Amino acid sequence: MDASGLRPGAWREARSPHAWMSLRDGELLLAVLEFAARRDGPLRVLEWGSGQSTVEFTRVLAERGAAHEWTALEYDRAFFDEHVLPPLTARPGSEVRYPDDGAALTVPGTPGTSRVTAVCWNRTRLRPAQNHADRGVDLDAYVDYPAGREPFDVVFVDGRMRRRCLLSASERLGPDTVVVLHDAWHEHYHCALERYPAGRFVGDEMWVGALSDAALPPL
Repeated sequence: MDASGLRPGAWREARSPHAWMSLRDGELLLAVLEFAARRDGPLRVLEWGSGQSTVEFTRVLAERGAAHEWTALEYDRAFFDEHVLPPLTARPGSEVRYPDDGAALTVPGTPGTSRVTAVCWNRTRLRPAQNHADRGVDLDAYVDYPAGREPFDVVFVDGRMRRRCLLSASERLGPDTVVVLHDAWHEHYHCALERYPAGRFVGDEMWVGALSDAALPPL
């Protein structure tokens, strides 16, 4: 699959204020979100791999009056509690779930147009390329989260197990669902892209896929 148009590492030249990605990719992802938000009802987003993107894209959508329900999935408990939990606790109506503990936190108040739900499992930082044992860590619940749920409008794949997450997302595509993969230049993800009837590489390090070309935003 040809990814020759991508520019890995472009974020070093100009980084997005919304996420750990290039300025160009940050604006493209925002364009995908706003494109999908034009439909009736609140925009439903699933994000594998929480972080700055969870906090910032939801903030921008809320500022622009785009009603949304954003679900962020994370496996690294220490990272989540340090970087994502604090800003979420300042968001009225935000919900945090820790499935391994059976614990949950809901921030009091009315969420307005922005409702954020974060689901975090009790794992540690994983580096499978450097530590072979990390490849065997059980992340099945994290990967299989969409099973049995209604299709999301936008799925953003930017965490661990991206190939498996892409396959999981491909089984729950709605007619207008758009799936966005970050760091799409990694060739070992590309076999999963074949499960999507439509898709193309865009920006510096991204790929977008859907059930049809008509569902893809005009990026």
